[in-house]
Amino acid sequence: MDGVDYQHELGECSTKVYASIDELKADSVCWEQCGIVKLELTIKVLEWSEPQDLTKNFNKLAVEV
Repeated sequence: MDGVDYQHELGECSTKVYASIDELKADSVCWEQCGIVKLELTIKVLEWSEPQDLTKNFNKLAVEV
């Protein structure tokens, strides 16, 4: 992840997280100036805003073969 994004922008803008350092270097023009930060990202669902019900609208989602 771009170091400036980590320091100033995480959560305030769209931030791209790369799978590898090489991928970031190939895509970013400022990685030498900004630096590179290695992260461990954990996604945790705090709560469902609306409960999931997979029985609703099932016919709309089904694909006819």
